Amino acid sequence: GEMNISPSLLLDAVIQSPDENLRYLITQNQELIINLSRLSKLSIRPSGEKPRASATAVIGETIISVILDGVIDFSKEISRLEKEIGKISTEIEKVSKKLSNDDFIKKAPDHIIEKSKAQFQLMDEKKEKLINQLNKIKHLSNE
Repeated sequence: GEMNISPSLLLDAVIQSPDENLRYLITQNQELIINLSRLSKLSIRPSGEKPRASATAVIGETIISVILDGVIDFSKEISRLEKEIGKISTEIEKVSKKLSNDDFIKKAPDHIIEKSKAQFQLMDEKKEKLINQLNKIKHLSNE
């Protein structure tokens, strides 16, 4: 979802674990996992090199990688995120100017000031998430 991938798209995934018993358990339930996770393919391996251009989750010693190579256009996603960061930065600047304007602070009702502060906080958090996502995508595209 964070990477703007359609939920209807079936993806490939790789599970790597040094735990032979866990790999056996996953293998025994592979079809169920594929169906529930909406995967096209699931590979189960002992620990090894992380697949190229993949989103990764780590659970204990187990690494789950969703293959993104060929699924996302990294340059388009980078452009989209940069554009979105630019828009939100402009909005943050507007709200920031309003909050640093003494006339606004003196004349506006408290609930309006609080609403503006909350809006600023939410946009700042969103911007941080977008920057983190952009950095992830840039890292994946360079792998």
